[in-house]
Order: sequence, then structure tokens, then C-alpha cells
Amino acid sequence: MTAVTKVDVSSISSGMYADGARLYVLAKLSRVICVSKALTYDLCASCDHEEVLRDTESRASGSDRSYGAILVRPKCWEQMVALLNTFGYTLFSLGLGHPLAVYPFFDKVVYEPLRMGRQPWPVHFELLILYMQKMQEEPALYNFGNIVEKLGSGDFMLEQAKVAAEEHYPASFFRAVRGEPRGGGDDKDKGEAKYRGKVTLFNESSKTACAAWNADKTGGGHLAKHVDSNGRCKYYHGCNQWVKDKGRSGQCLSTDHNRKEGCTYPEDQKSNKPL
Repeated sequence: MTAVTKVDVSSISSGMYADGARLYVLAKLSRVICVSKALTYDLCASCDHEEVLRDTESRASGSDRSYGAILVRPKCWEQMVALLNTFGYTLFSLGLGHPLAVYPFFDKVVYEPLRMGRQPWPVHFELLILYMQKMQEEPALYNFGNIVEKLGSGDFMLEQAKVAAEEHYPASFFRAVRGEPRGGGDDKDKGEAKYRGKVTLFNESSKTACAAWNADKTGGGHLAKHVDSNGRCKYYHGCNQWVKDKGRSGQCLSTDHNRKEGCTYPEDQKSNKPL
């Protein structure tokens, strides 16, 4: 908390500036908990303070002052969890986020995908940063409670997060079991080990349709890395036809048919690729 106490949050303007403050707070807290490569965020706030944090650049223009803070990325899973927990209750104490919105957001973007073993943890930390950057850029449109549903959690955002994670983390982070499933199977997966057996169970909370199920509804054809230790597919067994009215990476997801059989979604809402 001492990392942010010298900025009077009550003086921060509403709207865009308040959302910028969240990334600023995350960056300040990361310097206490983490040690890694750095990324800078700026907070532009109207305030009357004469004091400026020693590690902060101040550029005065009238009553406006811009504060910069450096994000230090976690080096391990434990650091990330500690950072997010501290970040959540600090946002609440500063009036910048309610736990009933903030912690479900953490669960959707980081914890639930990690429980499913989809990606290494650095990818989901970078995904969280990307979502928060979107909230900062368009605060009137996005917030903790709606951004995942509006932007989706599919390939577009995830691919950006992978690129960022590979840039900022050593290759050793990406060699874990259940390494990098690619959206339920695509051309890049050809030649990889197939799952031995039929798959009837699937992840009912996933927003990404299973490509194997769309090719063969009998449950065959799954890649081993797309099936968890309980024999359950990590993706949703529904039609993977891209659609326009379900967000950036929206899919039909109907369980009545698969794409091979022919999607019955309204023709004017179908798309041949994600938005």
C-alpha cells in the first residue's frame, strides 16, 4: 500500500483517468512483489500535490501531472498469485474496483484456464494485461464485469498474449505438460499424438469449439494434448462456425449439429473467420 499512498486517488478524474490508475497501481505493487523485465505505464491525473514519488517522472502542465510507473513481471506462479491478490484488495481500498467484479475477472482470464491446463501461466498474465489495456483505452465500453464477454477469450487475444509472453519470459516456461493447445486443433497440430479412445466429456464453460468434434461427432480424432487427465476434452463440443453477433471470436456452439454436417445459424450472421 505504501507504494501508492502519495497519490491522492480522490483527486483523480473519472472515466479514462480512473481506468489508467488501475494499471499504475498494478505496476507500483509489482515493484514490491516481483523482479523481471519492465514495462512503463503513465497515469495522467489532476492533483494539487507538491510531492512526487522518487521513482516517478512528473511533467506539470497547469494542474495536470503525469505519473509513470514500471511494471515488473512475476518470475514464478507464486509471485503472480501474490501480485493479483494484493492488486485486487488494493483496488477495492482505493475505490477503483469491487471484489465481486475484479476477482471473477481474474478467475475467467487467469485461474480457470490454468485449472484446465490450457497455457503456461505467463500467457494468462499477459492476457490479463491486454484486457486491462483495453479497459484503459475504452473505459466507457469495457470494465471488469463485461470485457471478457465483449471481447471474447478466443484466438485473437490469446495469440497476442502468447507473443508477449514469449518476448518477456524464457523458453523454459513453455515446456510444461499440457503445453500449448491451439484452439481445439488446426493445421499446425497435424502429425501430433492422437488421443487413444473416444471422448464424450467436454469443457462446458469453454467458449472455443472443438475442431475434432466438428470433424467427427463420435468422439474420435482428438489430439492427446487437447484431452485432460480425466478423459475430458478441453474445448466445447459445439459447432465451430464463426458468427458475427457473439463478439470478436464468437462461434455458433450449437450442440445439435457440427460444422461438417452444416451449420443452421442465420446466414447473414455467419463469417468465414473471426471478426
